[in-house]
Amino acid sequence: LVCVITDITDLKRAEEENRIFKTISDVALYGKGIFDLDGNIQYVNRFFAEIHGYSTEELTERHLSIFHTTKQMGAMERLVASVNQDGHFGPVEVWHLHRNGTEFPMLMNSVLIRDENGSPKCIAASAVDMTAFYHAEQNYRALFREMLNGFALHEMLYDQSGKAVDYRFLEVNPAFERLTGLKAESVVGRTALEVLPGTERHWIETFGQVTLSGEPVFFEQYSAELGKYFEVTAFRPEPGRFACIFQDITERKQADETLRRTLADAQFLRHEAEAANRAKSAFLANMSHEIRTPLNGVIGFLGLLADTPLDETQREYLGNVDVSAHLLLNILSNVLDISKIEAERLELKPAFSNLRESLRRALAPLRAAAAEKDIALTSVVEANVPERAVFDSVRLEQVLVNLVSNAVKFTEKGSVELSLHFAPLSGNTGAFTFSVKDTGIGVAPEAEERIFEPFYQVDDSDTRKYGGAGLGLSICKRLLQKMGSELRVESVPGKGSRFYFTLRLPCGEGAAETPSEEAGAVRVCAGRRLPGPEKEHPVVMIVEDDRLNMKMLAVIVSKIAPSVAVLQAEDGERGVALFKERRPDLVFMDLQMPVKDGFQACAEIRALEMKDASPERGRCCIIALTADVMPETRSECLARGMDDYLAKPVRKEEIMAVVERCLGIKRSDI
Repeated sequence: LVCVITDITDLKRAEEENRIFKTISDVALYGKGIFDLDGNIQYVNRFFAEIHGYSTEELTERHLSIFHTTKQMGAMERLVASVNQDGHFGPVEVWHLHRNGTEFPMLMNSVLIRDENGSPKCIAASAVDMTAFYHAEQNYRALFREMLNGFALHEMLYDQSGKAVDYRFLEVNPAFERLTGLKAESVVGRTALEVLPGTERHWIETFGQVTLSGEPVFFEQYSAELGKYFEVTAFRPEPGRFACIFQDITERKQADETLRRTLADAQFLRHEAEAANRAKSAFLANMSHEIRTPLNGVIGFLGLLADTPLDETQREYLGNVDVSAHLLLNILSNVLDISKIEAERLELKPAFSNLRESLRRALAPLRAAAAEKDIALTSVVEANVPERAVFDSVRLEQVLVNLVSNAVKFTEKGSVELSLHFAPLSGNTGAFTFSVKDTGIGVAPEAEERIFEPFYQVDDSDTRKYGGAGLGLSICKRLLQKMGSELRVESVPGKGSRFYFTLRLPCGEGAAETPSEEAGAVRVCAGRRLPGPEKEHPVVMIVEDDRLNMKMLAVIVSKIAPSVAVLQAEDGERGVALFKERRPDLVFMDLQMPVKDGFQACAEIRALEMKDASPERGRCCIIALTADVMPETRSECLARGMDDYLAKPVRKEEIMAVVERCLGIKRSDI
């Protein structure tokens, strides 16, 4: 038995490489081919075959002449000869013949392949179909010929020194006549200065430079004689001559001028609108100050009055007044919020807060109004609702107050229910669905969209019967959109409505603890003075030009911290003077005051502290009091040396939090 073993590894590797090459080639979007030195086809890929109307099988062992006419083949043979001589050709445009007899261009490259001994072995070629480019070029040339309609050929004229002095018209086309209104017979053979005496010397020199250098120029020119603007391309077709392509752009120039004036008008109107918006913001801020300042006193003294002995009737009356005051505050907040939302200046301040507390606070000011109408006002919170989540409690409560207030307002009998449903989601988030359901008058289907528009009332009679400015639902919708939710409504006229929305909120142990800036826990800067054991009686100064508010604040501070000495100053100048004398530990500083405003007083106090700094004295805590609730006001307060601000009307809880943190008095002591 005789066995012969042959190593065919290289053969198999070559076969595999050949298979991979053909697979890649067949999906290529350009032609590939391999030809022997006589032009016989050894291989073409699918694209090369199909672009000529063949299959790859049909082209096996055929000659490349199948791709060319007799005339084309002559050029192709010269290219093949150059490959054999130079080792390559291309890229070059070569015309090919389709099976159906049509001719088309291809951009070809070719290279000579040599064997391991350096002898020519075959020719490899690649080809890109240029048909689309060819047609595009043809279309471009046709379009260009149309653009050449406005054409004039000139001969440049020089003086004895070689300086260009004029030029003569040699030829013009019909479009030149149409565009300029000049007839060929009146211009051909004549010079520019004869035809157009107003021709400027500058243009003669420009055309002379084109004729000498051969560099084309492009420019716009106004002809006073013709009263038209022209777009001109000047070039040198041959030595001593230049040609111009004309395009009448008078209408475009007029349109540009109209556009320029329109843009100028639009710019003016934009500035006017911005000025009007600034005026509106200033008005709203001023209105806020003028209303919130007395309202601060009203609500503050109502709170103080509630802490005194009252009989049942007096307490009921007091509750009604307090509800009315807070509803007035809510309307004012809505007007300001609409302005901030429209100006895209409203910012959410999410923090870790108690959901049940938010629902309780939202219902509290509305219970008296519901009881007066004998309406059952209830809340239903499902047992699985987490105690706390990350959300803007102030804005959420504002939405709920508006929705419940509307429900109470438009319900004559029956009930209003605020409910909260929870569905856990992935991670530490959940879907919280808030719903306000009533048995009121309902909403007609055609009005369900429009009720969310600002100031919209379903009927004028609604305003007379139920009151309101028509802002509540609009505010709710826009606030919820900022929160990533949508306010929806289901309603049956005469039977009631259900307004609901869903918030995706972080909750549970994985939710980040975020300090709240709205919960009364004001931020106090590092380095403030905390009274030590040696200072048994901290000093608080109230700088406020409204005597009613000053007295109210003084009473609240004295009640919650009896050991505190309270100083009172009616303006910033008096406040600075008192600061020099007594060096208070905490200052409540109104911003808008006569003589010297809060910012000026704060700056002088900080300067005094810097001048007389010592570890024992520390840094006084200054809290701004302002009725201006615009977001930039708080930023300005912090930037100008204050530690935080409280917006009027100020709640007793907020003052308590300030006293606790700034003076080191623990809540148990209060």
